[in-house]
Amino acid sequence: MNVLSNSIKEFYCWSSNWKGCREIRFSNGGHYFACAINNSFIHIVNFYTSECPPNMICKALGKVRCIQWFDDDMGFAAAAVDGNVFFYDLQTAKENSGCRNTDRDFSLKGVVFTGMCLIPDRPYECLAVGSDKKMWTSDDKKCVPVPHIFSQVSIMNNGKAFFGGVGAENRPGAIEVWKMPMEKVSSTPAHGKAVERMRISHDNSFLFSCSRDGTLMVNEIKDRDPRGIGGARKFEMANFSEEILTEKTEMDGYDQQIETL
Repeated sequence: MNVLSNSIKEFYCWSSNWKGCREIRFSNGGHYFACAINNSFIHIVNFYTSECPPNMICKALGKVRCIQWFDDDMGFAAAAVDGNVFFYDLQTAKENSGCRNTDRDFSLKGVVFTGMCLIPDRPYECLAVGSDKKMWTSDDKKCVPVPHIFSQVSIMNNGKAFFGGVGAENRPGAIEVWKMPMEKVSSTPAHGKAVERMRISHDNSFLFSCSRDGTLMVNEIKDRDPRGIGGARKFEMANFSEEILTEKTEMDGYDQQIETL
């Protein structure tokens, strides 16, 4: 979709088989996006060409709940409701027509994973939360019990702290602040119902959260670290443009209205 001055215009429509997609995640560079389709496949699509080569279709064992890309966009991790976290290497996919790195699989029987995030500067290591009221790290399978279910987890780009969204039924969707490694700092009321999604801006300035109550909240993050965003993710902020997009037909319509005045 193109966001124009007074409207939103569709510029491309992908296959109708993708209507059941419940999880989609753009790469850090924006040139790829991963789309979980039919509960068992993850399609990697080039955003600019709309192509999805056969060797870029990755198989998953269960319904994918969340996806996160590596810092260098050369792969991603996916967590599913069947208790599996799989890691996929796109460079391997190009060479061998298969992208799952089975040596890094992280599985827990009887656990429904609801949220997962990759830990910065720690390749193939993630923090996962699910139905067992615990937070897990995939590298050493350490866990920390929590008093309620977390539905989402999102870590700051410097890896110092992370946020957990409460996803328990019949409980307000609070957001908890934790310091690495696994130390609770505070809790903040946020939503009336369970938290569904959470994302942190690349400069650690804002936390975006969505809930089942239909609200989107934007919270400002006060980071006292003088190093700024640090870590592997370093970006330069682009200046906001004062220009807006308007189609030629719409401009012609404005000209005609002016002439009739």
